[in-house]
Amino acid sequence: MRERDQCAFVTIPRRGPRLTLLAAGYGGIVLLWLSWEDTHIWPVILLAAGASMIIGMLAATGHLAGQSLSRRAFVLGLSLWGGLVGGLAGPLAALLMLVKTAAHGHVYPDYPLPVIGATLARTPIWAIAGALMGLGTALIWVATRAVKKSP
Repeated sequence: MRERDQCAFVTIPRRGPRLTLLAAGYGGIVLLWLSWEDTHIWPVILLAAGASMIIGMLAATGHLAGQSLSRRAFVLGLSLWGGLVGGLAGPLAALLMLVKTAAHGHVYPDYPLPVIGATLARTPIWAIAGALMGLGTALIWVATRAVKKSP
């Protein structure tokens, strides 16, 4: 069992042009959202979650590209990555709310400070949820790879 754990299980891919185009397109979507008169919370949360996922993918493919990971390192790494991505969603959402409120300059802000504070207060929960999603994804990946390789 330990021998299987030490061998290379997965290799982190290099950053391709698709990921760069995805990031640029997502930036365009965020800019469109900033121009709309919208005060709902769910769009900004979804935009922040997507942006944190793209930032996480850009960081992983930029710093870890070409590295091979064992099963254990893959499971631990994807769990940690999920926690970081989930933890980044709250501050990104607060930043987007702050930028939109500052850009529009209404008498009544699109997102008052208590709403922004409540969004930041949820950051630890989102980090835990991200870590659990990363762990679940890694375990499913390992299990499906084990089934495919079994005789």
